[in-house]
Amino acid sequence: MRRWTLLAQDRWHSARPARPPSVGKVGDHDERATVPRTKIATPRVPASFVPRTDLRDLLDAATRKPVTVVRASAGYGKTQLLADWVEATGGADKAWLTLDRGDNDPYQLWSGLLHAICACKVVPPDSRLHELTPPRGSDMAGFLTEVVDALDVLPGPLYVVLDDVHELVRPEPLRGLATVIRHQPADLRFILASRGDVLLPLARLRLQGQLAEIPAGRLKFSVAQADDLLAAAGVHLDRGRLRVLVQRTDGWAAALRLAARSLRQGGDTDTILDRFADDDRSMADYLDSQLLSGLDAGTREFLAEISVCDEVSPALAGALTGQADAGVLLDALTWEGPLLIAAGSAPPWYRMHPLVRAYLRAELERQQPDRVAALHRAAAAWFAAEGQLHMAFGHAAQIDEATVLTLLRGHAVRLLLQGDYHVVRRGLAMVGTEGDPWLGSVAALADLQVGALADAEARLRQSAPMDAQTATLHQLVASTYAFLTGAPLPAQPLAPTEPELAAWAQSIRACGLVQSADRQSDCARVQARAQARAELAEAEALARRHGLHQLVLHCRTATAFVTALDLDLGAMEQACAEVIGLAGQHGWRRSPWVAMSHALRGIGALLRLEPADALRHATQASRMAGPDMPRSWRFLLGLVEGGARFDAGHRRDGLRLLRQARAQLSDETVPIELVALVALLEQRAAVALGADAVRELPAWVAGRGEAAAELALMGAWAAGGTLDPPREPLLGCLTQLEARLLEAAAAIRAGERTRARAALSTALRLAEPVRLIRPFERADPALRQLLVDQIGGFGESESFASQVHRALSAAEQGRGDGLLTGREHVVLVALTSQRSLEEIAADLRVSVNTVKTHVRAIYSKLGAGSRRTAVLAARELGLT
Repeated sequence: MRRWTLLAQDRWHSARPARPPSVGKVGDHDERATVPRTKIATPRVPASFVPRTDLRDLLDAATRKPVTVVRASAGYGKTQLLADWVEATGGADKAWLTLDRGDNDPYQLWSGLLHAICACKVVPPDSRLHELTPPRGSDMAGFLTEVVDALDVLPGPLYVVLDDVHELVRPEPLRGLATVIRHQPADLRFILASRGDVLLPLARLRLQGQLAEIPAGRLKFSVAQADDLLAAAGVHLDRGRLRVLVQRTDGWAAALRLAARSLRQGGDTDTILDRFADDDRSMADYLDSQLLSGLDAGTREFLAEISVCDEVSPALAGALTGQADAGVLLDALTWEGPLLIAAGSAPPWYRMHPLVRAYLRAELERQQPDRVAALHRAAAAWFAAEGQLHMAFGHAAQIDEATVLTLLRGHAVRLLLQGDYHVVRRGLAMVGTEGDPWLGSVAALADLQVGALADAEARLRQSAPMDAQTATLHQLVASTYAFLTGAPLPAQPLAPTEPELAAWAQSIRACGLVQSADRQSDCARVQARAQARAELAEAEALARRHGLHQLVLHCRTATAFVTALDLDLGAMEQACAEVIGLAGQHGWRRSPWVAMSHALRGIGALLRLEPADALRHATQASRMAGPDMPRSWRFLLGLVEGGARFDAGHRRDGLRLLRQARAQLSDETVPIELVALVALLEQRAAVALGADAVRELPAWVAGRGEAAAELALMGAWAAGGTLDPPREPLLGCLTQLEARLLEAAAAIRAGERTRARAALSTALRLAEPVRLIRPFERADPALRQLLVDQIGGFGESESFASQVHRALSAAEQGRGDGLLTGREHVVLVALTSQRSLEEIAADLRVSVNTVKTHVRAIYSKLGAGSRRTAVLAARELGLT
């Protein structure tokens, strides 16, 4: 038996001298208090109750620990959850007591507990518990000893459910419960349900892992569970409206049931959902009676004033209410059910339950509309001072145009360079831009951010007198528009002093260097681009330092463009990937800079012989650019799409798109490198299809800049000749690589395999740093066969040679080239020439009979009956 003196030493007991208790018995003068049956009876689960097996299982697992606390405010379904659990698991070992204010009398509390426990079937008729009666005096130690000892000898587990524990606020009953919990028998389990914090010393149990806690968040209804609840009430909502209702109620069971009742009564569903809480009488009555009625006037006013904000910190709450102890009050209110919950910890932020907030805000707007405006103004000023400008604009928009205009003039440019263009566009829509050139320039920049280039151009054309500050902004926006569309940039460099404008101006100067390089010599062009890359790196660093994420996007895109012109595909890929990732991180779904990055990645994929990736990036670029895509961009996308379709086997369609890209460029200015690249792609496609060489191509290229090496390469393709190693080619390693491949093919035809191997090895070394694979796919089939034959003998280039081989094999399979063997493919290409079978046999150093065998196999696989039909079929299939 436990000694009552042990309990007398408990820290919750007074320090009176211990003496044996006088324990009464049923029938003595000190009988137990009368306990209403409703207090000790497990509540009935209503017919409309929606079983939640996940919560039932959670509770079942939690009750394996000595104490379980279910904490949530009124209406979250605590009682129904516990009643459902008792019903599902059996009530023989469950004692239920619903507490009220009267239970702050220890005699009343323990009378009720003993009645509830003794009503359980697991308590034997001869148990000492039937005889115990709580004393009316303050000497509880002996009585509690008897209770613990009697519980300790029960034949099985006993679960004691105490509902509404928040009703216990006086020290005496709390001391008694704490004492029993402290000396709790092994088979005794307490399940405590409370609206607020349980005023019992449970920290020790929590540290020892002996306490299970189920917070309000676990009791919230999910969308699927809310659907079941409404269906049980005869209400059906589509998925979208259901999500809105769950979001507005925050999954609060009571609110969902009240909403179901309102919806069942009929009326427009959207109107009911929109007005629910602030205009629904039943919901308002429930909030007022169950949650707000116990608050003093000052606390209620405090909550109403902070209801203008989605979330508040102690500092913001202080600015709104003028209360220096706002943080203390916020922290205390987090224990008052769903009124406030902690939404962040560093520094602390608090969020009000959406229904409570809607109700209080509506009440404030009805009773003190001027106060609401003042609170929004204070919130706007606080957020602006904290640098949270999008929040400041949100509150300013609730007040008047003058406040919005003040914020726009102070912060709009910075917001746009950060990427918060949606906020600025909403503000501009409120105040308008008519007759104000500064606002017009801001609006033009906002248009550029979302790809509305036509709107931006129209705003930039509007002429009006400008002060120096407005003129600087106008010129920066106009220069940005020029870069995006390929128009000439201003000759005079800008030098504003504000950090964000200085970084912006530096990026514009770098773009001007790139543009001017087109008109310079090779050496000067290289120097100009190197300087441009350095300027862009400095501008980007400055933009990052000031949190200008959108300007970082500009700089990275411009860097990608410069590196693409230098055919530094690795650096280009990295810059483009960063641009696309940054846009995804900030949710920028339409952006001309991101569109340009996708287009550039498409070029990289094309040159690496990845047509599917090239097409995907071209599609993404078109989507991100929007309807106002400049012709120079359409040219770039036509280049990518045409080349990729050609490589994917759609040869004639690919050639058509390449020709269209060149034709639609008209007189638009684009870098000479892109001009040369599309010309090479088109010429190569025309030669491969056996079409006439495009006679106007050389003149078209020459009219747009100096590209002697590339023109010579085009001529060699058309004539079937070779090309000496070019000096200072425009496209750098790409043109040099193509020249080496021509040399290797010529060496094979001449029977000079040693020279062919040397030229092929040089070509691999040129291609490897930037992974240029596409030229190998378009090379002479005999050269591709040589690559296969020499695998294992390319030294340092061996890994890249194997990579090229795998890429070529994959491309052949994707186009159906696998129909023919490698040797049959070589013979097929030879058939496209005018040489006889004897001449082909001599070139290939095989017998005529061997060539004839290959020809018969080719005819059979292509379903052809003659040399001409075989060649035509092969071209249709993309085999030549």
